[in-house]
Amino acid sequence: MKLVIEQDEKDDILSKYKDNTDNGVLTHLRRHYPIHTQTILDKDHTFINVDDKRYFVEGNKKYLVNKMYLYASESFPNLSEDIIRRTIKKYIDMILTTK
Repeated sequence: MKLVIEQDEKDDILSKYKDNTDNGVLTHLRRHYPIHTQTILDKDHTFINVDDKRYFVEGNKKYLVNKMYLYASESFPNLSEDIIRRTIKKYIDMILTTK
């Protein structure tokens, strides 16, 4: 069973991150945390690599935000914690809505 999300719903999900994210952090996340899709038992699962380990993206958002924040905050010490965390959440939501 594949979850189908309409374009309006995708736009609503991503619109909550409209003003308080940083494009530099988003570019950093795309380059350093690659996405992989793998079929397991006839179902597609999306994984993200963080610190040379693969993690499920579905149902793992809070853990991934905390884990990725530890690494991203070192690269962007001049940005506030809120902006970095919101950008990471936006990146994960982008992954989840484009499946």
